[in-house]
Amino acid sequence: PQGPQGITGKPGIAGQRGTEGPDGPRGPPGDAGADGKNGPDGNPGAPGPRGDAAKKGPPGEQGPQGPRGPPGDKGEEGESGDKGFVGPNGPDGPPGVQGARGSKGPIGRGCDGIRPTNGKPPKQIDACGICGGDESECAKGRAGRTAHAVGDPHYLTFDGKSFDYQVTGEFILARHMNDIELQNLQMKCPNPRVRCNIGAAVVTRNLNIVFKSEWL
Repeated sequence: PQGPQGITGKPGIAGQRGTEGPDGPRGPPGDAGADGKNGPDGNPGAPGPRGDAAKKGPPGEQGPQGPRGPPGDKGEEGESGDKGFVGPNGPDGPPGVQGARGSKGPIGRGCDGIRPTNGKPPKQIDACGICGGDESECAKGRAGRTAHAVGDPHYLTFDGKSFDYQVTGEFILARHMNDIELQNLQMKCPNPRVRCNIGAAVVTRNLNIVFKSEWL
């Protein structure tokens, strides 16, 4: 400590420095400083736990039909099925219309092998079995003979032979020289296994007579 002031005179010699006293009381805080700059962004945090799944909502209304797509490729051919049964025969159709008569062909050879060139008909075997005959031999001690075609159809020849001929078509039954010819037409009967006579014709040199049934 500084000693007492002496009598006015010359100042005395300065004493030794005293020890430092205790800290005085803290003064009031100073004014706030300016804001500092933002620091760098922090690292992202760890993902949080997954939340519960949302409940399924009600179905929406059906939208309009979309346009039709292009056709797909053709598939492979399937295996053949089992062979089916053959069905029954269908009903026969109506008979066709008779065609026009064809032109007459050239004169043929006769029973003697000769083809006439003078306009006469070739020789034929008559009902008596004579080449070029006129059946006069049959009148010599022989009774007249007959033949017929009846039913579906049953034939009887001039020499007494009987037979059936189940074929469809037009046929010559008998001929006498070139003077007269008998023809018949056979078609299917209501019973398709047999044939019926449904037409006949008498052909002569100057006249033809045709007989037709209701089927024609």
